[in-house]
Amino acid sequence: MASAAKSVKLSDTKESKDEPSNMFSAPSATSDVVLLVEYKPIHVNKAILSLASPVSAAMFEDNFKEKHAAEIPLPDKKYKDFIEFLLCLYPNTAKPVDQYNINIVLPLADEYQVENLKRRSEAMILVLFKIKRKHISTSELVNFLFLSDKYAFKHALSEVINLAGERCPTDLFQIADFDRVSSDIKFSILKRYLTSFVDPAKRILREVQSVCDCAEGALLGTIKRREACIHTRRRCQHCEQCDLCLSHVERSLKPVLEFYKCSKSNLAELLK
Repeated sequence: MASAAKSVKLSDTKESKDEPSNMFSAPSATSDVVLLVEYKPIHVNKAILSLASPVSAAMFEDNFKEKHAAEIPLPDKKYKDFIEFLLCLYPNTAKPVDQYNINIVLPLADEYQVENLKRRSEAMILVLFKIKRKHISTSELVNFLFLSDKYAFKHALSEVINLAGERCPTDLFQIADFDRVSSDIKFSILKRYLTSFVDPAKRILREVQSVCDCAEGALLGTIKRREACIHTRRRCQHCEQCDLCLSHVERSLKPVLEFYKCSKSNLAELLK
């Protein structure tokens, strides 16, 4: 047992030496508690954590066993991830939340109820979509979609859905993480995608309807003028022009008009 403990201790020491130093790896003038993550010490200040995180405040101030502990173990946490979280949280560093660390920082910010970091995360997504909208990859889009949905980022979610609705749905479904997106959000994306086709289609149908109405009126008017001609022996120049017009136009217009008449009820229903 002693040799095993010694082995673990030597291993931990080696890992600590291999780990790059940071502002939390050693005691400072302001640190007053040690967090143990993956057997590595993280020296922090209770007041800073308590002000930023209600969860930390409860842990330090209420009747938790950690209240008077010199070292507090945090199981199931990763050392590098927690350091990144603290660098974003601490006011003297305030490391930006970006597309590279948001998947690390945001889950911890949510767990520890650090609302400032959550607001900064949503703001980052909104800014990114504003300046890099056309250059956001499909995998990034799906990731931001999932995060905005999971953490209830109302404004970011609206922007992400709008952009997702402009992408081909098959491209989205090819990303494995798209399965984690809620069904309601998937429906909103599909609706947005279909709307992008329906609105232009409606405009085209209205234009077709207008052209067909004009063509139908012109064709009928030309036929009536020809039929009304009283020159039975010698056709007048006007009637000859009518015949010439009809010979060029009638063959192409009639199929269009027939199709329009057959589809008129459907068009009327769609254009409501």
